[in-house]
Amino acid sequence: MEHIRAVTFMGMRIDLSEVKDEIDYRTLLREINSWAKKKNTFFVLAIDEAQEVAKINFDKYLAFVYDNLTRIKIILAGSQVGVISKILEDPRKPLFGRARVEINTRRLTREQAIGFLTQGFEEAGIRIDQNILSRIVNKLDGVIGWLTLFGWYVAQGKDPDEALNLVLSNGIKLVKNELDLFLETRGIGRRRYILVLKILAEGPKRWKEIKEIMEIKLRRRIANNQITRYLTELIKYGFIEKRENLHYIPDPLLRETIMKEY
Repeated sequence: MEHIRAVTFMGMRIDLSEVKDEIDYRTLLREINSWAKKKNTFFVLAIDEAQEVAKINFDKYLAFVYDNLTRIKIILAGSQVGVISKILEDPRKPLFGRARVEINTRRLTREQAIGFLTQGFEEAGIRIDQNILSRIVNKLDGVIGWLTLFGWYVAQGKDPDEALNLVLSNGIKLVKNELDLFLETRGIGRRRYILVLKILAEGPKRWKEIKEIMEIKLRRRIANNQITRYLTELIKYGFIEKRENLHYIPDPLLRETIMKEY
């Protein structure tokens, strides 16, 4: 049987020629940790959509890294902040009790969004008329992810209109996939979650308004705790937010997805 002698990536070489036992994730990570220690540096293990780690029990591997490998730093990123927090704050989960630093991104104001794009294009040596940037922000609002994706497409040579269309088309596909994954686990409640989102796609609503509209649409009474559960779950998964007693959908592409696809 052939044996892996070394792993090389991004200028880093991990020599495994002297490893006699079967190579598993602990062996590889220990070697990476040793390499970083010899180089007096740190290896960053970054995981996007980190809310998925608990589904495959990957959080126990991260706990091993945190507890034993001091030269490996872990970054967890994801859109479903409430789910990630549950992984870190549930006493039954492997990562519970570990110290961490949280960085929460926020939706930019209109002025900040235009400034964000302007500065980014200046750094890339690209000049775009402010009227065009204003029109882009009208469509993408202050969602940093979509603004960044737009900027990346332009930096790759796309004209602004083409870049915007790519963000909208690909963004809607991505958002729909995330929402479908969420709805798959809702069972018979799927229809009601979609109804809540459709109601909020029309504009921000108070709890009482949502309940009243749902009961009219469904032609039946709905228990208060059920309404609260629907809203709590949608907030936890990052689909909606609540501010000053108003529930709303912060992502313009999610609003468009709800209106077009459901």
